Amino acid sequence: MNFAYLKDSAKANLTGQWGAAIGILLLNGIVQSVPSLFVQFSENYRLLLISYAASLALLPLQVGYIRFFLVLAQGGPAEVGDLFYSFQGGRYGRTLGTLLLMSVIILMWFIFIITIPIAIIKSFAYAMTPYILADEDYSHLSGMDVLRESEGMMDGRKMDFFVLGLSFIGWYLVVIITCGLAAFYVTPYVSQTMAQFYLEAKGTPVAPKAPPQDVFNEGPRTDAFYE
Repeated sequence: MNFAYLKDSAKANLTGQWGAAIGILLLNGIVQSVPSLFVQFSENYRLLLISYAASLALLPLQVGYIRFFLVLAQGGPAEVGDLFYSFQGGRYGRTLGTLLLMSVIILMWFIFIITIPIAIIKSFAYAMTPYILADEDYSHLSGMDVLRESEGMMDGRKMDFFVLGLSFIGWYLVVIITCGLAAFYVTPYVSQTMAQFYLEAKGTPVAPKAPPQDVFNEGPRTDAFYE
């Protein structure tokens, strides 16, 4: 898998969409943080339980967030409102149930497998689950079938997924150095790259809508760059 091409395709697909990408990043952060406010400032156990329940209820937001970048990767127009994709069209129950089932299975891997690295690798098998839930091509699948589909996509690609994630370490350091300001660039960039990875794993890669350019807009890459 050509990581350089995935990343350049991600930047090309984000061209003209950075405002919306940052907007959905901020909106997701704001909505997700609301339940945690009760945890930090409340000593009432009932409110704490309500807060934890609300956090679980908001899990499907991650699918909507991914949906935004998946639509961009497929060359379509994405909107900030895609964040609430899972709360529309009767998708909520299936989405929440699948995410909870995935979490339970991954937790069981960590409980019953003594070697943590092996458990982490096994958990990679379900990395494509939220992407499949965000993909209307798989809207007919049940929760368990979604997990099986993710396993199939990640068969032989777990190391690629791990290495791709590892390749962003330098950018994460930049986020730390800039006290989080660089996250407004890095987070959408990583999210878009992972959406491109999903399409490759699915077997339906889509060419970027514009010639790949680097972050400093120095012009199109040469063919040698992809070798």
